[in-house]
Amino acid sequence: MTSNRPAPPQSVPVYRAAQLVATDGANMGDAISFASELLLDDVYELTYGSDPHRLSMLALGTNGFEIAPDSEVGTIGAQLHLDSALTFMTPDGQTTDLIILVEVDEKNNAEDIYVVPLSALSSALEYRLVGIDTKTAQQKFAQVACVSFTRGTHITMASGEQRPIEDLKVGDRVLTRDDGIKA
Repeated sequence: MTSNRPAPPQSVPVYRAAQLVATDGANMGDAISFASELLLDDVYELTYGSDPHRLSMLALGTNGFEIAPDSEVGTIGAQLHLDSALTFMTPDGQTTDLIILVEVDEKNNAEDIYVVPLSALSSALEYRLVGIDTKTAQQKFAQVACVSFTRGTHITMASGEQRPIEDLKVGDRVLTRDDGIKA
């Protein structure tokens, strides 16, 4: 039996583009942007004190996403497009992947750009752009979005405390079923 009930909104932590700024390279002084405007080897930094926001979205099938009513950022009902998956390297050789989402208006003009970190970001690190991928962004995003919980689901923290999923922050240490404690 199939249900006609729409899927609940999915929430992901995002940074606004203005929170991730090029500090060295051709785009120095500019916020992170679309893949077509980025250049490899530019260095980006998360602005000091930046906290992620909760972006809630509804899947529109093959037509991307729409910003859900309970989102902290964005225009409710606006469409979101997956632009690219980016890979950055820190000075110690660690890689960090990000997804770029673009909010568009009814005329398909960009209204805002959001960065979905696939691991925690720190304002104390430089992130050198080493990869721009416009082909597999959807698959990488699916890896994040597929493991999702509805609002109100309690998650066990590393300390044993249980906390509602919507109260978690990027970098919180949680107890996973398969891999123990993870940030």
